[in-house]
Amino acid sequence: MCGRFALAPYEDLSVRLGADGLPRPQPRYNIAPGQEILCLLPGKGHAMMFWGVRPYGRSLVNARAETLKDKAMFSRLLEDGRCLVPATGFYEWDKQKRPYFFSREDGATFCMAALFTERKEAMVITRPADDNVGEVHNRMPCILEEGKEGLWTDGGAEEALGALYDPAPLSMSPVSKAVNDPGNEGPELVEPLNTLDEW
Repeated sequence: MCGRFALAPYEDLSVRLGADGLPRPQPRYNIAPGQEILCLLPGKGHAMMFWGVRPYGRSLVNARAETLKDKAMFSRLLEDGRCLVPATGFYEWDKQKRPYFFSREDGATFCMAALFTERKEAMVITRPADDNVGEVHNRMPCILEEGKEGLWTDGGAEEALGALYDPAPLSMSPVSKAVNDPGNEGPELVEPLNTLDEW
């Protein structure tokens, strides 16, 4: 799954994604479900949305890429509710509840595939983990390869689904358990531990 991520600091994606006037919000190092997240909308600029879609009273923060065509709600959003969620990294926890931070090796901002509703709710699309993330967790967000974000936002359904499985080489760092509390914020949350004894 994807249950926590960071967007701090991040590059201006306006030129790369053809979006005008993207905001420059305060750096955030511990974005959690139930909070507002920045979503980039194809041809419509951007919007802040609630992270979690609530169709039946419970909040769905992720949707599996493998089932997008099979479930009625997801298939409808697949047609007209695709968006991008920019991030500089995401967290996953191993079976011992120890957190790791995953980011691009060059530190660049990337975009996660997501779906949004008319109620300004959004959920991140996930896929089976690659070999790197799989050392910690069996799922990961669908990270779109740079330059191919448009395949997700503007392509046909089959083309969009194919873009979700592009390789995304990431670096992995053990980080402080302080990230476990969504109330904690600050750049120290993404700093690699010097030794695993710090856990």
